[in-house]
Amino acid sequence: MLVKNFVKNKECKILFDWILQLYNKDKMTLWSKNNYLAGHRIFDKDNIIWNPIDNRILKPLENIPSCFYEIRNFIRDEFDFQNELERKPATSLGGIMFKDGYVESHVDSSVENFDHFRANVFASSEKGGFPIIDGEIFHVEKGDLIIFQADYFEHSTTIQESENPRVIISYPFIVPKVSNTF
Repeated sequence: MLVKNFVKNKECKILFDWILQLYNKDKMTLWSKNNYLAGHRIFDKDNIIWNPIDNRILKPLENIPSCFYEIRNFIRDEFDFQNELERKPATSLGGIMFKDGYVESHVDSSVENFDHFRANVFASSEKGGFPIIDGEIFHVEKGDLIIFQADYFEHSTTIQESENPRVIISYPFIVPKVSNTF
């Protein structure tokens, strides 16, 4: 599900500046070509470093702005994710992608009897770096939100074509299984 203009320009600028600052301070991990991520488990008070399966260490998000949580809470309430699993193997992500960067095709982890949804907020997006979900390309713009079942649909991105970086915030919602999905 694509929701156009979900986040206001002011919040997009705050998120963009924050992620760029983390990148400039070497607080992000190279994930795939010219694509950097840092992560934060919402229910982890210590915000510990997450070690994924393939030995890339995802550095923790730092100095998280209040709008990060405000947007997450709004998504949770707006899309009825209030019954989410609080202890989960999923992490909120801040990402920055530069020219020629991309996200490799993958399916996110799952939890038995739960669905893993991703809500991606685009703090900047110009040309390329567009999400591909189940083979469909979504031409997103700054402020857009895309929600999909990440443990069910294969997803990736097109190659980032713009000289200006693409910044996203990706929130996980692990919720009890339902019969229909977004």
